Amino acid sequence: AFESHQLSTIGRMVANGLGVSAVPSLCIGQMQELGACCVALVEPLIERRIGLMMLADHKLSTAAQALREVLIENARNSR
Repeated sequence: AFESHQLSTIGRMVANGLGVSAVPSLCIGQMQELGACCVALVEPLIERRIGLMMLADHKLSTAAQALREVLIENARNSR
């Protein structure tokens, strides 16, 4: 068994016949460029928890505040 935290290494290993891997959909293009075939995993639904991190005593810029609001709203709507 092989293990790596680098997506490019994972893609090369798969493309060279060293196994299979589940990777984020955002890297499908990168995996295909490396010669790997990507198949969407639609069932079962795979979820993971993510968080929004910021300094407690730091005022966010207008742009950062807008991004924060969009992320929170999208998270609420996806439930």
